[in-house]
Amino acid sequence: MDGALNHLRWPSLARDLAVMTVPDAPTVSLESLCKTYGLTQETLAQTILHPEFRQLFQQELDYCRSLGSKAGKIYRFSALGQALSEKLYNDAMNGEFEAKDALKLLELLLKAAGMMDQKEQQVNVQTNVGISLPLPTGLNNPKLKHLEAANVPV
Repeated sequence: MDGALNHLRWPSLARDLAVMTVPDAPTVSLESLCKTYGLTQETLAQTILHPEFRQLFQQELDYCRSLGSKAGKIYRFSALGQALSEKLYNDAMNGEFEAKDALKLLELLLKAAGMMDQKEQQVNVQTNVGISLPLPTGLNNPKLKHLEAANVPV
């Protein structure tokens, strides 16, 4: 490998660098970041100076700042949720899918990461039933005049 980082991995590198700036960040050193992406520090420096990368980094930095003190935790839960969903997909494709507990964990991680609505989905079922109710006779109600005109006993 020549140390160059594929442009498709720039968004995730920008996110990782942005998360490093918040409290409780899971990644704390450039050395570990270089190791994760298979980069040298020189290649990382060149990538960081690229205008397109700087724009991606600024977007991710703004997003992390908007999350406030929860940014590090949300990042961790998102990463765990993504890894678990990939594992579940691979297990399902390999016929090893006995993962009720793993699905519950995935749901929990997605909710914690804010990627899933906290409210439970509730289905409203309504059944209309036609019942004839006898109307009292002898009422002098102007709202019932249309029934008299249709020869409905009132």
